[in-house]
Amino acid sequence: MNILVIGHNGFIGRHLFEQLSLFFPEHSVDGSSSQQIDLLADKSVQQLAKVLTPDTVVIVCAAIKKQLGDDLSIYKKNQRIIENLSAALLNNPVKQLIFFSSAAVYGEDVQNLNIDESTPTQPRSYYGISKLTAEYLLAKVVNVNAIAILRPPLIYGLGDTSKGYGPAGFIDKSLTGHDITLWGDGSELREFVYVEDVARLVCLMIEQNFAGLLNLVSGVSHSFQDILRSLTENMGSTVSVTQNPRTKDKVDNVFSANKLFSYFPAFKFTSLEEGLAKTVRLVSEDVN
Repeated sequence: MNILVIGHNGFIGRHLFEQLSLFFPEHSVDGSSSQQIDLLADKSVQQLAKVLTPDTVVIVCAAIKKQLGDDLSIYKKNQRIIENLSAALLNNPVKQLIFFSSAAVYGEDVQNLNIDESTPTQPRSYYGISKLTAEYLLAKVVNVNAIAILRPPLIYGLGDTSKGYGPAGFIDKSLTGHDITLWGDGSELREFVYVEDVARLVCLMIEQNFAGLLNLVSGVSHSFQDILRSLTENMGSTVSVTQNPRTKDKVDNVFSANKLFSYFPAFKFTSLEEGLAKTVRLVSEDVN
């Protein structure tokens, strides 16, 4: 078995590559970045075809993130990436394909306190639409017993440079002495998953040859106020916050992790408090 991480230089890809190399020391773990194989280019189909074998596990976390723009042009680029990947996979079957989709396919602004894998999809963003389309396209060209589609919520940890609304942005502003902007009272519920947990789960999925659709969740949601409280405790001082009125209706998202724990019953997720503490420490060390 050999493992190929497409997008191994990105935030999630780096952690995957490192953890996979440790977990599978007897197997070849390789990475492919846009500098090596540009999936926006037509020639990427032939380049990928040369490295795909029936013994290859392919992990796809390459995409243009929503934080870089959520418009039609970004959507088209993300679709182009998946089209070229699908074209390469069509005539070059692999041992296992693990695709990082997103919980955005359920709709970021849709109230739901029990989201599971059977919840109807209703993406509201170009990013969510591109992920859902990618799921269908990849499922068309990969054997049903060889494809795992993962739908994570917001993933946080060392290396997330998005500075988005949530752990990454809050930590960045706290460490640089800037005010954190909180929309509304910050009481809306979301799930935040620590990136090292994601990497450990992917290792288990390869080990068990998992196939199917899976929400990559612990089943525990937190508010943005919870993040602020945890950061205040970790940093030993009050985090400076500027509160702005909501521009949208308050929406809570809570996930069911029943399916995940049915496959991985012994898995232990990192708590938000512990994950934030680790991230603050690692980011501080990285800066210094």
